Amino acid sequence: MKTIFTCSLLLLLSVALAQPVLTFENNSPQIGQTYRASVMLDTFPELPGGPNAVWDFSALEPFLYSDNTPAELTFSYNDLALETWSNEFPDGDITESCDLCSTTFIYDSDESARIHSGFYATVINNNQPADWFVYYQNEQIRFPYPFAYDNQSNDTYYSEYELGGFSFTRSGTIESHADGYGTVILPWGTIPNVLRVHIIMNEVEQIPNFNPAFGEFHVYEYYAPGVTIPILSTQRDYELNASGDIIQLYQQQVIWLNPEISGCNDPLACNYDPLADTNDGSCSIIGSPCDDGLAETTNDIIAADCMCVGEVVIAAGCTMTDACNYDMAATVDDGSCFFTNDPCDDGNSATINDVYTIDCFCQGSIVVVGGCTNPAACNFDFEATEDDGSCLFVGSPCDDGLAETINDMIDADCMCVGEFTVAAGCMMPDACNYDAAAMVDDGSCFFIGDPCDDGNPESIGDVYNANCQCEGLVSIMETATNSLVYPNPATTDIHVTINNTAPDFVEIYDMRGARLIAVNKTRTLSVATLAQGIYTLKMTLGNETVIRRLEIIR
Repeated sequence: MKTIFTCSLLLLLSVALAQPVLTFENNSPQIGQTYRASVMLDTFPELPGGPNAVWDFSALEPFLYSDNTPAELTFSYNDLALETWSNEFPDGDITESCDLCSTTFIYDSDESARIHSGFYATVINNNQPADWFVYYQNEQIRFPYPFAYDNQSNDTYYSEYELGGFSFTRSGTIESHADGYGTVILPWGTIPNVLRVHIIMNEVEQIPNFNPAFGEFHVYEYYAPGVTIPILSTQRDYELNASGDIIQLYQQQVIWLNPEISGCNDPLACNYDPLADTNDGSCSIIGSPCDDGLAETTNDIIAADCMCVGEVVIAAGCTMTDACNYDMAATVDDGSCFFTNDPCDDGNSATINDVYTIDCFCQGSIVVVGGCTNPAACNFDFEATEDDGSCLFVGSPCDDGLAETINDMIDADCMCVGEFTVAAGCMMPDACNYDAAAMVDDGSCFFIGDPCDDGNPESIGDVYNANCQCEGLVSIMETATNSLVYPNPATTDIHVTINNTAPDFVEIYDMRGARLIAVNKTRTLSVATLAQGIYTLKMTLGNETVIRRLEIIR
């Protein structure tokens, strides 16, 4: 740990203060970490936040025990799965414990946030030790990742638990604010690029038939680059009344890290500890003697993969004479013996209940699966082990389920198809092609006004007319007629003439042939109601008809 802080100090000398950012990769607790800290249980200064702040805690002095030794704690992070009570915290995976503490905190190492799942403690209840599990069914999010200066977060948490025959509920709100960054001065050195997070928790604990207890907790956590836990934290705990007023300050403390940790500080060792300040002689070097714990090996050494491995001098195998795999040369039983009727796997997926026979062969019972076993059949079943006569081939009789078909058989696509015996056609009486003899509607009906193609490339807007004939508008290309349509494209009004005369009749059709506008004897008509698009303009004067393309723009 001293190495970490020394690097931070050198960084301060070479670059200006930067705004640190807390991330999962750099600031999340890791299994196997250990650190030492000092504790002070006395009044400490309230220091302001803001950018480029200097927080001077150089005057901190650890709490002294009755024998005048300073209060120093060793904290460690461990795998929750190793605890016998790990199932009490289904969302957690890392524990934080202390050598002199009665409480173990549980964290959920989620990449999105620093999450507190609850805590475990041993308490005295009715003069007997009791386990106290507080699991947050709604976890406590201390702050999200990434978290930088002036970032804020809010969350709620909730727990239901039992202790001493009583049911408790604990709920609260947590507000976090990264209110400053700068330099922290501790009794042993100066650390730059530190981000401070101010955390306020308001909590209520309720026991049925008792008055609830209210509390407010103010925590300041100081995070340095590359250090996964706060290098310093301060906390003040207040008791509140039901109105939220402070009744008393009942606890305050300061915890700060110390760099003096002994361990293996040799980078070439298998058990190298980058946080160790002094070497305690525990280094395990590849090739050095060790003990693999096996009585049947000698010359145990640390191997290249940092495992302790020895040379086997005693033959291991099955030493039970009635076993199928009895090894008369074995001197140590390795638990590999198997016997007649023991379960096994004969490697055949078509068998079940595989066991060792009287001859020590692994054999199972064949499972009979009925189905079509002919690969040429339409319904070939590759899992079938016995043909049940159900195979269907192209040309085989079948039933397509339609009453109006006969001679049903399997076609080349392996579909069951028959010949229709009932006349099919249009059965809708108002359709142009209504077929009174049809008994099955084949979807061929068409109606007056439906689009069609009259086969004339000169026509547009082809539809079935009142006589059920397909008809379109034919553009007449006159040579003598002097017709005028402007503006084109148009937006609101158009002006039209034939031989400088107002047409007798003016019509506008959409592209499906529907007539949208019709007026008599006019030189000007409004097109403001038409949507943007292409239309057909038809003008008539006497026996002359002119058809033009009209474009409307918006």
